[in-house]
Amino acid sequence: MFAACCKFQDQSTGSPISWQWNFGNGNTSTLQNPITTYITPGTYTVTLTVSNANGSNTLTRSNYITVHEAPAVNFSSNVTSGCFPLRVQFTDLTNPGSGNTITSWFWDFGNGNTSTSANPFVIYNQTGNYTATLRVTNDKGCTKTLTRTNYIQVTDGVRASFTNTQPTVCRPPATIQFTNTSSGSGTLSFNWNFGDRNTSTLPNPSHTYLNSGTYVVTLITSSSAGCVDTVLSNPITIGGIQTSFNSPVQACVNERVTFTNTSSPASVSSQWSFGDGSSASGLHAHHIYSAPGNYTIRLINTYANCTDSAFSTITIHPNPVASFQAAPTSRCEPPLTVNFQNNSTGAVSWLWDFGDGNISTLPNPTHTYTAYGSFTVKLVVTSLNGCKDSVIFNNLIQIRRTSISIPGIPVNGCIPYTINLSPSINSLDPIASYFWDFGDGNTSTSPSPTHTY
Repeated sequence: MFAACCKFQDQSTGSPISWQWNFGNGNTSTLQNPITTYITPGTYTVTLTVSNANGSNTLTRSNYITVHEAPAVNFSSNVTSGCFPLRVQFTDLTNPGSGNTITSWFWDFGNGNTSTSANPFVIYNQTGNYTATLRVTNDKGCTKTLTRTNYIQVTDGVRASFTNTQPTVCRPPATIQFTNTSSGSGTLSFNWNFGDRNTSTLPNPSHTYLNSGTYVVTLITSSSAGCVDTVLSNPITIGGIQTSFNSPVQACVNERVTFTNTSSPASVSSQWSFGDGSSASGLHAHHIYSAPGNYTIRLINTYANCTDSAFSTITIHPNPVASFQAAPTSRCEPPLTVNFQNNSTGAVSWLWDFGDGNISTLPNPTHTYTAYGSFTVKLVVTSLNGCKDSVIFNNLIQIRRTSISIPGIPVNGCIPYTINLSPSINSLDPIASYFWDFGDGNTSTSPSPTHTY
């Protein structure tokens, strides 16, 4: 029942000595400032008649008091008793009153939790009896509260829980061990769903996943008292790892070979084995093979929970051996025509650099030098598999003028004066003849003549 209390204040003039109130609700009063209570919602007309020695006067105020209907608070829940953890859905059943709407709710569930939702959901995690209270307010500001003592009764139940190992291999099949840590009174039974359509009723099962994927495991624990609880695992990921790397299929002896790790996801660490007894660590790797042959490269990746590997084969080809001879290699003046003799082994192509800006791709070229100078010759050879070798002869070709000096000149003396001449000659070619002119009309063809003036 709703009751609204109103206090009236007389404001009449003329110094009345008597008052007659009619509150419109069946109640009257002769007090100057009366109080009345309205029990029934509605609109009420109030009349006041005042009197003094000279007469009386009446004031009527129609529809002066409006009394709104209070909400009739009520609620229910899907359950009121059961095992912990007890999941309870509360439903507001309040009648807001004619023409009214509920604008706010305040729930106190008795377990320390509250809510302002119209129809809240709450979990009782401990045994005990809990008092539930709902306070509602309608759009007219009218508030009502309903308290139900010991409304929710929670008895001993079960708590489902478990732990599990992580995959130790990067690809299926992968076996996971589950350890049941459920608790509760009575005899417990278990129902496992491993997320791949396989189930078990064992307390501590192990399960082998045969396919890659992400799986959520469900454990339903039931007690002999009829209590049930359910728990879900964190996602268990099987597979989803790709270990791979890029590597050339062939290379040459003493060539720097690059190996690029293309694994996904990125590994925690990587170890490389190159097949020739050498190894390295790091995300990517480089290696130089010193002997020809076929080698198996292995990449071992360590991930967060597993280790995986990948293999590849590389063929290392021998290098050709560059060698050549040249003749002639010197002259005192250009032109000089040189014959180059290729002595390389294992080569199918040749590239000559004669040192004077000219090149050739012939195996045994002939080249003519047309200027003085010292020329370095380089030969680069390539094998059928693309392997290369080179040889360089610095200043192999020499074209230089012959220079002559006569030590001890000039000299002087008394006639007859005899001199012995021995020239100093710097020549790239052997000296074939000599011709001396002594300046006095005499000559000689001797290498080291003696002449008397």
